[in-house]
Amino acid sequence: MKLRWVLPVLLAVGFASACSSATGAATSRNDDILTRAELEAADQQDLYRLIERVRPHWLNTRGPTSFSGATTGPNVFFDGAGVGGTQYLRNMPPSAAEEIRYWPSALAASRFGMGHPDGVIDIKSRR
Repeated sequence: MKLRWVLPVLLAVGFASACSSATGAATSRNDDILTRAELEAADQQDLYRLIERVRPHWLNTRGPTSFSGATTGPNVFFDGAGVGGTQYLRNMPPSAAEEIRYWPSALAASRFGMGHPDGVIDIKSRR
């Protein structure tokens, strides 16, 4: 008689644990965004060093983009305006940014236009 209740209880427990692990995965960190909390937690002098420490793959280059053999790295946008390459990040304190988002090359082309083979680092200022 008691055995009839074991199977439904086990199924309910299994279902509940599967649902909780699925929702737990949804709360994981987005690797393409640096939030204000992450910017404040990383104790760095400038955004270049901060990104180099917490998201180093953002600074990777795909390799030479022309016959000259030059590698450029990602382009940097600040509040929607292009400001140059990653050297711009060396002059900006983390306290100036509210959020930083990395756009890989394919997404950067659809959002910012062509000419971003190494992607875009898009900074939203702290207001």
